[in-house]
Amino acid sequence: MGLCILNGLRYVMGSLIVVWVLSVVVDAAWVPRPPFWPLFLGWLVMFSLPGRVLLGAAAVRALNAGLKPGHYPRGGWTHLRIWAAERLVVFNKYELLLGTPMARTLHRLFGNTVGHRASLNALPPVTGLVTIGENASLEQETDIAGYWLDGDTLHVGAIEIGAHARLGTRTLLDPGSRVGEWAEISPGSHVSGTVPDGELWGGSPLVYLGTAGETWPEVAPQDVPTLDRGANSRPTWPIPVAWH
Repeated sequence: MGLCILNGLRYVMGSLIVVWVLSVVVDAAWVPRPPFWPLFLGWLVMFSLPGRVLLGAAAVRALNAGLKPGHYPRGGWTHLRIWAAERLVVFNKYELLLGTPMARTLHRLFGNTVGHRASLNALPPVTGLVTIGENASLEQETDIAGYWLDGDTLHVGAIEIGAHARLGTRTLLDPGSRVGEWAEISPGSHVSGTVPDGELWGGSPLVYLGTAGETWPEVAPQDVPTLDRGANSRPTWPIPVAWH
């Protein structure tokens, strides 16, 4: 019901903005002229990305305040709070922030702990019970929600991802899972339990595949030194370019 009301308010605010444009820009005499600053503040809160991020994060933190790992009844108060927070995330469409530096801020605003220069292509867990180490990499559609339903029981748990760890595309982490530092998880895997530091695991069920990082570049992209070019110099391409 709350999301329906918010969506209705957005339509009303959008309509008022159109009326203001007709009045001020087009100089249409047949429409009233609403005041500018209330419309501007309404746009910031309801339409702008920073407004949607702050409003959504505040609502998620309020809904899941005091949430702890444990087992809860399906359809109970805890399940309802998590469900409502998830609906807010879907409603505000935060996907365009994934893979950007703002993704770390979004995860932190939701109560999670994120290390420096982590690369996050996964939606933030609304539980606020996830810890991600520095320089960790989470590829697209990685599921670190930290909860799952088993029959009539909702399982909620903390998730820990070590520094420099890499989680492949569409990897699923169960509540209570831990991925060690410099560890690697192959795409499409299901992690349950603990993955030791520096090891490569993959599959569902998860199996040991060897040592992690053997195919990684020796120098991380962010550590590649930049070239010192003069003001009139042309850029140097790292690979040959064929012109046809």
